[in-house]
Amino acid sequence: MSARALSAAHVPALDGLRGLAILLVLIHMFAIPQPTGVSPAPGMGLLSIVSQGGWIGVQLFFVLSGYLITGGLLDTQNARRYFLNFYVRRTLRIFPLYYGILLAAFVIRPLLIIKPLGLNATAHNQIWLWTYLYNWAHHAGHEVLGFSHFWSLAVEEQFYLIWPLVVWRTPAARVVQICLALIVAALAIRVGLRLGGVNPRAVYMFTVCRMDALAAGAAVAAWIRLPAAAHPIAAPALGWSRIGVGCLLTALALVPFFDQNSMVMDSIGMTLLSIGFASAVYRAGRFPSAAHRVIGWAPLRLAGRYSYGAYVFQLPLGTFVLSHAIPFLPGGPEGMLPLVYLLFATVATFAVAAVSYHAFEVRFLNLKKKIPRGWLEPTPSVIADDVAR
Repeated sequence: MSARALSAAHVPALDGLRGLAILLVLIHMFAIPQPTGVSPAPGMGLLSIVSQGGWIGVQLFFVLSGYLITGGLLDTQNARRYFLNFYVRRTLRIFPLYYGILLAAFVIRPLLIIKPLGLNATAHNQIWLWTYLYNWAHHAGHEVLGFSHFWSLAVEEQFYLIWPLVVWRTPAARVVQICLALIVAALAIRVGLRLGGVNPRAVYMFTVCRMDALAAGAAVAAWIRLPAAAHPIAAPALGWSRIGVGCLLTALALVPFFDQNSMVMDSIGMTLLSIGFASAVYRAGRFPSAAHRVIGWAPLRLAGRYSYGAYVFQLPLGTFVLSHAIPFLPGGPEGMLPLVYLLFATVATFAVAAVSYHAFEVRFLNLKKKIPRGWLEPTPSVIADDVAR
């Protein structure tokens, strides 16, 4: 099967990877720290360990975005309305929910009786959210309570703004070379900033520091479109699996529990995660196997479908709504409460995301059908506009 034909097929395993990514993020966000001096209940120690490293779900999201977006751009780079085609689709998918929640928080909320104090303080710094620049705000001394996770959406939006210009009429082989250069550059920039004393959290959020994950996914998308890649060498699936697992295990060995504040993680650790996840995406997208039955499990794919809404809602829901239910949940701080709250918050978040998707987001996605014929080119790639972030 040709690379073009493979790219045109919808791959359920990639939806499953997206579902895995959002579950890792939710575990990281909704885990309740154990009180100091209190021994955790059986099994809660493992939950604490998993939650500490759950932030790597964002890294997986970046790799998937790089892969999916670049695949679509390469497949339509000769279209008459290349830029219009891309930006209209991305706008209809990303903006309505993002700006809808900002309108609710900062325009409609002040008119209501219920006014969370945290949002009052956050309102002074809301310009960083409206302009998709929050990932630079922390370095400038600004915080936005309940929306700090929007830093990753800012990174992706900045990527969406620039990357189509890079890919436009650029041969796939050249795109691969550019991606490899960006991976090396991101590593060098992270090391330089950390050695220069820049706050680790700021380094964690800067676009130039996270572009290796996006570039790693983009490199895979370009690689599979090279003529030579249409005829894989012997046992390529096993080789890519070993690369991916090897990189992830090496990162875990170098940085126990994927501690995101570690200097090693901020340097080579991020690079290893990017390559490891890119290998997993390549493996999932091209080589069906028994693993696909796990990653392609229907509930996991459903989680992937609602992942954008779940990601957008999870922190404001947890900060301003769900956290107030903690005193009423069973388990106690020294018992099973962390697990109970995690399950409660996760189910609630997906419920809100599902309602948002079917009652709100889909209405904008359906607008593509009303755009005059010929304005938008079909996108013969692995991108599913209803789920891709």
